Amino acid sequence: MKTIDKIKLLKKLKEAIREGAIGEDGCGGLCGVIATIEYSILTDITNDEKIYLFSIIPKKRRPDDYCWEPYVKAPRIRFINKKIDQLKKRV
Repeated sequence: MKTIDKIKLLKKLKEAIREGAIGEDGCGGLCGVIATIEYSILTDITNDEKIYLFSIIPKKRRPDDYCWEPYVKAPRIRFINKKIDQLKKRV
């Protein structure tokens, strides 16, 4: 997967979060959004893209726990923006 494709994918994930994929009417966190891919903005991602998204989620947490407070968008968007910035430095 090319760096530019990863950036586009992360922007798509960020847009899904802003549109409500995480929140009271959506999932509690990134894992849920990526696992279900029910949100209209993310329905067309491939299995490889899904694997990449899971690979960027921090691993230092208990199973069935959240990396950030459940249902809160801001820390997840900051995390995605940081990942996008890191990738942009490679291009």
